[in-house]
Amino acid sequence: MNYLSRLICRVVLFVRSFVHLYSLWYMKEDPRTVRFMGLISLFTGFILLLLIGERLRLLFVGWEGIGVASYGLIRF
Repeated sequence: MNYLSRLICRVVLFVRSFVHLYSLWYMKEDPRTVRFMGLISLFTGFILLLLIGERLRLLFVGWEGIGVASYGLIRF
């Protein structure tokens, strides 16, 4: 993994931490908070897989996973 990939991974994780904190505060009364946090974590995981995937198969799995996680978040 090169320097640029590591830098972008750090930026993604930094932004993710703020999204999680804001989501916890915003959804404190919602009973489906656990499901939403799981979807956000899944989305972040697939973004990181897309970033660090060095083979075409991993890139494809990351890309498709982002689509599935986005669909789940939109349906939420």
